[in-house]
Amino acid sequence: MPVFFCTMKQLLLESRSKNNIEKVALLAAQNPEDFKELIVLMLDEKNVHLASLAAWAMSKAFEKKLSLLRPYYKDLIKLVKITSSDGIKRNITRVWQLADIPDKYNWEIADICYRFLSSPDEAIAVKAFSITVLQQLVKKLPELKNEVVFELEKQLPHSKPAFKYRANAFLKHNEV
Repeated sequence: MPVFFCTMKQLLLESRSKNNIEKVALLAAQNPEDFKELIVLMLDEKNVHLASLAAWAMSKAFEKKLSLLRPYYKDLIKLVKITSSDGIKRNITRVWQLADIPDKYNWEIADICYRFLSSPDEAIAVKAFSITVLQQLVKKLPELKNEVVFELEKQLPHSKPAFKYRANAFLKHNEV
């Protein structure tokens, strides 16, 4: 079946390969309706596997065209609060670290990322991306700095390399 007759869902289910995700992301980056379909697929709580693939493709499409995310902040915030999927949380925090987050979402996203950072059960990649998001948000919300610094210093002695790298970058950037 030619690509232009396939839905994003069909394309995602073809193969769980990096090449396939790149192909889907390229299509979604070129067509806002395809990007919207990825967001809708991410919101499907009944099919976590498909939702995770859609999140991966969404993050790759966003890298190709940063403006795609603007209409979907509310959806991503809602989803990241309710999902238990590390893949979905990882890809949402991954795009937030690259995004110019609208001011009206700064506090809510900061709260989400701080909760991820301080949770002992959160995946290391989600924590690492959350540190970078918080680093960006501290520029706009300087009152967050001390709380984030406290949490980072508390976790640093027993953390994994990805966490240490991001935490040290945050601390260095914020002259602690």
